[in-house]
Amino acid sequence: MEELYRQLYAKYSPGLSEEELNTKLQFASEQDPEEWINAFYQKYTGSGPSEEQSNYISNYMSENKSSTDLVQLPSEAEPSWMQKLVNLTLETTKLP
Repeated sequence: MEELYRQLYAKYSPGLSEEELNTKLQFASEQDPEEWINAFYQKYTGSGPSEEQSNYISNYMSENKSSTDLVQLPSEAEPSWMQKLVNLTLETTKLP
């Protein structure tokens, strides 16, 4: 979402310093995304996002959510093949 927020600020408020932008991004990250986006458009354009903008944002949010979902494994889970390989490599390369 941060990248989307950066794009919006770059388009509608391009004069922000990096510090100002970071402060605004921090605040935005703590808000409900849909409510924040609607409030952002109201502030900077005087109306909500257009249908085209809404569709773009919805697609962006869907893609972003699916790419950042994390899978939680139980703590007793069998180590992955990568974990086994790393552990094996570490065990065989230990220095005396």
